[in-house]
Amino acid sequence: MVVGLLMLGLNGQVLASPVLTYNGFGSLGGVYSDENEADFVANSLVQPDGAGYTDDWHFGVDTRLGGQVNAQFNEKLSGVLQVVSQRHYDNSWMPEVEWANLKYQFNDDISVRIGRTVAAAFMVSDTRLVGYANLWVRPPVELYAMVPITNIDGIDGSFKTRFGESLNTTQLAFGRNSFKTPSGAKIEAKNTWIFSNTLEVGRATFRLGYIAADVDLKSSGLQMLIDGYDALGDTLSLFPGLETGATEAHALARRYEGEDKTVEIYSAGLRYEPDEWLLLAEWGEIADVSVFPKTDAWYVTVGRRIGSLTPYITHARVNSDAPDDGLHTAGLPEPLATGGTILNAGLEAALAPGVTSQKSVSLGVRWDMLSGVALKAQLQRIDIDAQSGGRLVNIQPGFEPGGEVNLFSLALDFVF
Repeated sequence: MVVGLLMLGLNGQVLASPVLTYNGFGSLGGVYSDENEADFVANSLVQPDGAGYTDDWHFGVDTRLGGQVNAQFNEKLSGVLQVVSQRHYDNSWMPEVEWANLKYQFNDDISVRIGRTVAAAFMVSDTRLVGYANLWVRPPVELYAMVPITNIDGIDGSFKTRFGESLNTTQLAFGRNSFKTPSGAKIEAKNTWIFSNTLEVGRATFRLGYIAADVDLKSSGLQMLIDGYDALGDTLSLFPGLETGATEAHALARRYEGEDKTVEIYSAGLRYEPDEWLLLAEWGEIADVSVFPKTDAWYVTVGRRIGSLTPYITHARVNSDAPDDGLHTAGLPEPLATGGTILNAGLEAALAPGVTSQKSVSLGVRWDMLSGVALKAQLQRIDIDAQSGGRLVNIQPGFEPGGEVNLFSLALDFVF
């Protein structure tokens, strides 16, 4: 496919001397949390710790540095390479390739890219890592932590249609991605389809999105749990009258095994900019997959530009389904009942990180202090639902669900 794109109207001389341009971006951020028994992070499936229990002030939650090279081979073929350094699951800051693709522009309305491209899950997915391009210190974690990946390896296409002064852009992508979590698990999304449709009408932008993927969750701890329920089910099936318990144990094993689970994500968004005002709103829902329950999230942001200042307020919410009760052990003989109780405790621990229900209110201000430089301050109050750890990580034994967390964030965002 790459060779085919290169041969579309190109010759060796053009490829030998592309027009190159360079740009970069970065954020220097610090977050304070008053929660002493858990950590706040921007991405609960990627960052191992953050502000709170680990450090009152943490400077690795939002800090990153990125650089990009753009190559224009001719009027139709171009390429991009973007490298970003940010904190990973293992606390390293190793630079990684975020984008690396070739784009062929057939005409003003149709284009195709092949390689590593953005995973366009939500409205600001293209600029998710570029703090300067966004109003907030970070996109609301209630929604954006729902999809931790920011790119996929594959192919995507874009088709634009104009209706008078309105513009409709349809994008379709196919590819795969994998990443490791701080717990040691590996999550691989295969056969990933991403569809998005964006309609721009005057000062309003409307977006609809859909993602479907075959997901593998590889975790030694989860596999031990699955094997345990299967073994218990096999044992129960040997005893007359305990067939129901055996069926239930095997059903739990099948429900939470991590191989080839199909996940679907639906999303919708609105951006409206009348005069000096700005309204942003998004909603998303993800179906349950293995130990991650069905979850829906939304946020609404209202801001107003006053010279170089833009104060804003954001209300956000995420809701997760209640965790499974596990195997019913009443009536089971000992020691099978004890074995079931131990497995249920392990299942409860495995499900707990996925129960992320919380709501928050954020007050912030952006100051465009210089060309290409913005300073942001954001005060956020998070109310965590009972029986939930919210989007917090590194939860300690003394943590009490249902409490409140107060955050203060500062960020210096820049582009060059």
